[in-house]
Amino acid sequence: LMTSLVLQAFRKLVEAKDRNGEQKLLFPQKRDGSCRYSEQEFKQMFIEVFCQSTDVKGLKYSVETPTRKKYSSKGAKFGIDSDGISGNLDLCIHQKGGDGKWQRLHAVEFKANNVDVWKDLVKLAGELNADSFSRENYFIQVLYTADKGTLDSLCQKYVGYKEELKQLHLSTEGIVVYLLYVDGVKRMCEKSCYSRFSLEAGLKEELLEL
Repeated sequence: LMTSLVLQAFRKLVEAKDRNGEQKLLFPQKRDGSCRYSEQEFKQMFIEVFCQSTDVKGLKYSVETPTRKKYSSKGAKFGIDSDGISGNLDLCIHQKGGDGKWQRLHAVEFKANNVDVWKDLVKLAGELNADSFSRENYFIQVLYTADKGTLDSLCQKYVGYKEELKQLHLSTEGIVVYLLYVDGVKRMCEKSCYSRFSLEAGLKEELLEL
């Protein structure tokens, strides 16, 4: 289900790059006339797809959802801290339990470009199993430009993230990552493509065309 939602939203995002196309969303322009690309556009597309999908019957979503655990940057490294403060999750998908209460099924974090995503992954790992349905959380990273060097950099980063999470005794098995390459990867795949992998297994240099 999640892969279907992600890829439908990804197609809409790629279509939106054509400012004269059918998509209603425009990427905002900066003073120099260039477009500003961020994760917000994909998040909007994902919500639209979620609301229109017939496959999510019985599910609801929330945005900027407060975390169950507290976090802080003690020692210049972000992590769980009982003396810290609650964070926010970009989006959560909820399912109603037998007691009639809505519980979190999945937490989702979004990020654009090849930047540090440590805080996002810590929250996703820290919030696993927070509710009785919660067994898998998702991180979606949108890359608007990429080449072989970008892919090599991402491979190294995700190995590091996995090891650091394990040092914090946080599980990486329930974290699934989607890397969305909007304009493809230069000299590897010239079309829009993506990778999907569990953080535990690690990123492989396998690109799937959209």
